Amino acid sequence: MLRKPALAVLPLVALLPLLPLAACNVELGDRAASGQCPAGETCSSATPSGLVFTRTHDAPDMPLSVWGPNIPRPVALGGREQLRFAPNGQGALVAFDAKVTNASFTATADGVDTATVKGAAVGSGYLRITEAGKDLLLDRVEIAVGRVSRVWIGAQEPAPSAPSYAVLAGASAVLVTAPQTADGTWLADDGLGFDGAIAGMQTVLVRAQDGARTVTARTSAGDLGTLDLGVADQIDRVELRSLFDLDTPDVPNLSTGFEEGGATWICGVAWFGTAPVLGADYGFAASSNVQLAPSNIAIANGTSKVCPGVKALTAGPAWVTVTSGGKTFTKNFTIAPKPTATTKAFALAPPTVARGLLGERATAANEPQWLQTR
Repeated sequence: MLRKPALAVLPLVALLPLLPLAACNVELGDRAASGQCPAGETCSSATPSGLVFTRTHDAPDMPLSVWGPNIPRPVALGGREQLRFAPNGQGALVAFDAKVTNASFTATADGVDTATVKGAAVGSGYLRITEAGKDLLLDRVEIAVGRVSRVWIGAQEPAPSAPSYAVLAGASAVLVTAPQTADGTWLADDGLGFDGAIAGMQTVLVRAQDGARTVTARTSAGDLGTLDLGVADQIDRVELRSLFDLDTPDVPNLSTGFEEGGATWICGVAWFGTAPVLGADYGFAASSNVQLAPSNIAIANGTSKVCPGVKALTAGPAWVTVTSGGKTFTKNFTIAPKPTATTKAFALAPPTVARGLLGERATAANEPQWLQTR
C-alpha cells in the first residue's frame, strides 16, 4: 500500500486540514521526526537533528487540491522524483551518498543537496542519505512507488470535473496534469509533461485562437492522458458553486445551515453546452446582509479568477448574483439566526473558513480577518 503524504491531497470536494501551509512544506526524515537514531542504523554526528526533505520539481501553479504542499510524494512506476534535503536546524550537510533499502526504486546523488529516485517496482522502501564512503546515516525518508492508472488533465482555475472544456473566444487558460493510481493517489514524475510543450512542464497555456484540439500529456514511462478542448464563442449559462464542491450543482453550503457570522467561498462557473468555460470573467453582487470579499486565485498567464468569500451578516432572506458573458444567475437563500447558547459551557463560536485550498499563491492581503486561517 502506498504511503500517503503527511497532508492528505484530496479532490476539491474535500477540505484540507486547517494547518499552516508553511509547516507542511517539508517532510521530516525519520531521525528528525523522532529525535532518535532509527533502530538498526548507525547515525552521523554531522546532522544531530536529522534532515528535512522537499521536492525540487515544484509545481506552484498546480491547484493545491492536486499537488498539495511541496513534500516528497509517491513516485510513478517508471518515473522519477528529485528531492532536496537540509539539516533540521542543527549541523551541516556533508558529502553524502544516496542509498536504498530494496529494489522498489533506485537513487542517485546528483547535486550538493539533492538526490533523484526512480520508480522500479510497486512497493516502498527507504531513501538513506549517508556520509560519503561510510554507512553513517544523516537521515532517511520512506519512498513509495505506485502504478499509473490514469494521467489526469484538468483546469488550473476552479472548474468542475469534465471530459472536455472550452476556452472562451479571445481568452486563454492553463491546463495542468498529474498521474494517479487506481485508488486516486497522486503520484510524482518529474518527466511528466504535455506533448508539444517544454519537457517536464506540468502546466501548459492554451489559447482559444489556436482552435479546438485534443491535448495530450505523457509520463516518463509513456502513460498517456488526453483532454478534448473546444472554443466557446459565447456563454450559454452561468452558475454559482461552492469552491469546496465544484462538482455539485447549486451551492449547498449556502442552502443548509448558513448562519449569522458564517463564511464560505463560492465560484462562478460558465458553460458552453455541456463544457465548462475556461478564461471567463465574472461579476458578483449580493444583498445588503451579505458581505463579499474577493480572493484572487493566481493563474499562470497573469490573469485571475475571483471566487469571492461570502459572510452572513444578519439573519433573513439573502441573495448572491453572478454575471458572465451577459448571463446572470441568482442564488436565493436564508440566513439563519445564530443559535443562542443556554449556558456558557455550550456556547457556540461562529464558524470559520478553511483556506487550505488557496495555497501560497493565493492573494490574501486584501481579505478581511474573517477570511483568514484560524
